[in-house]
Amino acid sequence: MRKKSKTIFWLAYFDKHLTRKQGRRLSMKETIDKLTLEQLAEAARALGFEVDVDPEARFPASWFEHSGRIIVNTGGQVKSKVLEKIGKQLRKMVAPSELTSR
Repeated sequence: MRKKSKTIFWLAYFDKHLTRKQGRRLSMKETIDKLTLEQLAEAARALGFEVDVDPEARFPASWFEHSGRIIVNTGGQVKSKVLEKIGKQLRKMVAPSELTSR
């Protein structure tokens, strides 16, 4: 069986204001407030992944807004592990003042 090398990551996966039912995939403490598509792409690139940005894409659960997505060449790595890595990288990149406290 051939492994998929490209994986889609929606901005909604990292959105602090969404519930898991609405599409968030990380825990609340691993997400950041006011995330942009550019920040998400930059975090993936910082980890050494090749990234294609698609700003006009619509997350299926919220098809009425253009949230955007990135397509990452993961080299066959498991999506959940890459998702966690990108989340950690985002937390490192964002200034402490932008992180919201509980």
